[in-house]
Amino acid sequence: MKVLGLDTSSAVLALGIIEEDKILADVKVKLEGNLSEVLWDVLNQTLRDLSLELKELSALAYSIGPGSFTGLRVGLAFIKGLSFSTGIPIVPVPTLDALASQVNLVKTLVVPLIDAKKDLVYSALYTNNKGTFQKISDYMLLPLDKMVEKIPQQALFILLEDENFRAKWNDLTAEKNILAKVITVLPSGVAVAKLGFEKFEKNQVADLSNLEPLYVSPLAFKTKKRA
Repeated sequence: MKVLGLDTSSAVLALGIIEEDKILADVKVKLEGNLSEVLWDVLNQTLRDLSLELKELSALAYSIGPGSFTGLRVGLAFIKGLSFSTGIPIVPVPTLDALASQVNLVKTLVVPLIDAKKDLVYSALYTNNKGTFQKISDYMLLPLDKMVEKIPQQALFILLEDENFRAKWNDLTAEKNILAKVITVLPSGVAVAKLGFEKFEKNQVADLSNLEPLYVSPLAFKTKKRA
């Protein structure tokens, strides 16, 4: 079973194709110009390189947000068009889940951050307990300084590779004398495809009539109670 994963939530287009646990394609392109045209070009070139036809895909996994409003709207319209024309189901994958899944550290609190501008960040909290990836908070939109202050210093923060946001992060942590563990990553179409594969096997596919980007409203910081 082959699954395509697509992320258009940031300034980097990420496209991946997997077959079961095998990575067939892992493409990352800095977005410049018309996103719709770039999407078609990258997809068609990737399929040609693999001698693969679109109809051979079993599912289309899409990084549904939060993230860039324009990127998400254009990307979602693109993936919906593919689904309408081929009948291939869409599997929505939250962008923060895909970022957090790139880190496989047992018993570590993982905190991906996405720049929401105006000193706000999208985030959620994750753990990996005995190999099980688990989200333990709501998706959040919070001021960056409040987020950093509330998270234990032993947590691992995941930042998207962005010079401006990293500079903002460095200034804030230096000002507040916070020693935080940080890694930077790029969006990963492969990570989206892998999570999409898991959801597809559970029949967690989208209803195209009401599929929208994941929007996150400002909320108070809270974690889910564990069973």
